[in-house]
Amino acid sequence: PIIATNVGGIPDIIINGVNGMLISHGNADEIAKGIEALSDESLRAEITKGAYETAKTLTLESQRDLIFRKVEPLLK
Repeated sequence: PIIATNVGGIPDIIINGVNGMLISHGNADEIAKGIEALSDESLRAEITKGAYETAKTLTLESQRDLIFRKVEPLLK
């Protein structure tokens, strides 16, 4: 399982509690709580399964489309 900060494009891929854990940038307390939460075997297994399912969808094409969806409104 991954613990990541909710900045940039990370929240486009990581969904908190589904395929990883999102924390606020620079918040050491949240990192510690995330690590502690992942000591729960059931939660860890659930997030690992979600991460695996997400990884299967991350193709070059899907990432290209995601970038285009984000950039296209800026070009109008």
